[in-house]
Amino acid sequence: EDKSTVFEEIQRLSEENLDSFDVSEKIRLWQALGRSFLRLGAPEQARDLWARAVALTPFNLTHQRDLFDLERAVDHQWSAQLTPAVAADEAQRITAEHNKQMANLRKIVNNIRAIEGPGGVNGNLTEAFLLLSEVDFRKRQLSNDRAAANEDDIKQKALDARRLLIEVEPKMPRHAQIPNALGTIEQLLGNDDAAISHFLRAFNMGDMSPSTVNQLVPLLAKHHRNEEVSAI
Repeated sequence: EDKSTVFEEIQRLSEENLDSFDVSEKIRLWQALGRSFLRLGAPEQARDLWARAVALTPFNLTHQRDLFDLERAVDHQWSAQLTPAVAADEAQRITAEHNKQMANLRKIVNNIRAIEGPGGVNGNLTEAFLLLSEVDFRKRQLSNDRAAANEDDIKQKALDARRLLIEVEPKMPRHAQIPNALGTIEQLLGNDDAAISHFLRAFNMGDMSPSTVNQLVPLLAKHHRNEEVSAI
């Protein structure tokens, strides 16, 4: 089947009458279809389905975080388009889309904080990742000579994210995204040894994603840790 046929079939399934399904069955179906939409490059349709799951179970933190992760992935797709070759009007369009995604992410963080109360682990985790999405975008602006970027602001947001992640990590010791994020922050701050330590922890926890490996290997090579590079 070609991509358009698969898309149409998933769309049809997402619009079926599910009155005979209980809540958990509906959510499992919507999440599975949402993942299929994502693989087809259709985040808007995935967002619609996962938002249905959140609407049915508004106090379910897992569903809130799933939606947060989706919105953050969409933001990353927009941020990655901000390159030196982009014309000024296109850069403005990308920035507008980024700002829209930041508003979506902030809304979800606020919902999570309303469920958990102040200082909750999920609220702090998503707040830290929101800050890192902003850091990533501002770094791209800075590297592309976009006037809106400010190096001190980038550093402060990174420090704020680090503080939140350090608070969260003991409560979520198996969450490999945390050492990955801490490694990214330390690398940004110029702390190579700390960055390597965090990336290695993420890798040893089973995180072999490009986000970890593509940052870890060059750092190891830079510091002539060639045996560890070979092991990876």
